[in-house]
Amino acid sequence: PATQCESPQLIQKYCENVGISCNPIGPIVYYKGFTRAHLAGETEFTTTELLKNAGNAVDKIAQGKRLVMIDGVGFPSVGSVCGTDNVQVAKASGYPQQNEGRNPPAVLLVGISGVGAAVDAYNLNATYFDYSDVPVIGAVFNKLSQEGFYSLENCKKQVTAYFDQQDNNRQAFGFVPLFSGFAACDGDVGDDSGGLNCVDEFIKLFGEYVDVRGIVNEAINAKNKPPVDGDQNRNHSKRNSQTKQQQQPIQKKKPKTFHMSSAGSQLLSRQAIEQRAAKSGAAPSA
Repeated sequence: PATQCESPQLIQKYCENVGISCNPIGPIVYYKGFTRAHLAGETEFTTTELLKNAGNAVDKIAQGKRLVMIDGVGFPSVGSVCGTDNVQVAKASGYPQQNEGRNPPAVLLVGISGVGAAVDAYNLNATYFDYSDVPVIGAVFNKLSQEGFYSLENCKKQVTAYFDQQDNNRQAFGFVPLFSGFAACDGDVGDDSGGLNCVDEFIKLFGEYVDVRGIVNEAINAKNKPPVDGDQNRNHSKRNSQTKQQQQPIQKKKPKTFHMSSAGSQLLSRQAIEQRAAKSGAAPSA
């Protein structure tokens, strides 16, 4: 539901080719000049409206479906300047409840290669979701070499050992090797062939190295669990050093709603915003 890039993507081409419902360009687009215009109250939609539009877009795709994949954008806090980071989008796109609220969906993080850096980055990203009580089920680590000290097998052994030593039931669901096939694909994404001749090969590779069924099962489990107060996770390290009387409950603040109208602001079209940004030296939108 949110993107920084509007160029045609291979996943869009694949979904259209095999008949999978998709929304390649969601309602939240971080185009050139968007952030500054949004903060100035010049864009069409407020933060609340953008998040509602994101939820509606996911709901539309979800009709009649057993499984829906919601693609994040960048790292977890991308969009926070506008109040539309991946956490808020996940919450807005969650399972509708009878009280008109939503329960957030399970989050699967895509990690980098390596051991220490991979785990450190994973924990940094997972913590951002934890703080807002959005469930993280684990990660898939991507683009690992098949050779050398940081080979897939070496990294898999060490990273899996780390996850096995944790008590949060999160998993490393897979370690995906570097795939050179896309670089060798015939045809640009915009062409009729669209690079689809190598997608089946990658899907097969992905299935060999990733526990897809495990991901789906854990997503179902997360859906069926009642929401967990993230304060429990944040305070667990303090329990041995503080008494219950000493522990002060963390007062959560609701996310700020940006795009505040002011007497001197007026709504601008996207074209006007991009033209102004370009005139100021901003790079073209992707």
